Amino acid sequence: MDKLKKHIYNKSNRLHYMRVGDYHIPDLKLLEENRFIVHYG
Repeated sequence: MDKLKKHIYNKSNRLHYMRVGDYHIPDLKLLEENRFIVHYG
């Protein structure tokens, strides 16, 4: 059996995937957001 790569790149949707067990999960990063929350939320 061939070894599976830990990280792959899909050119059609331009996403990186990370292997977790038998699954490939999109490697997404959230943008950091700074908001000032006032008294009423």
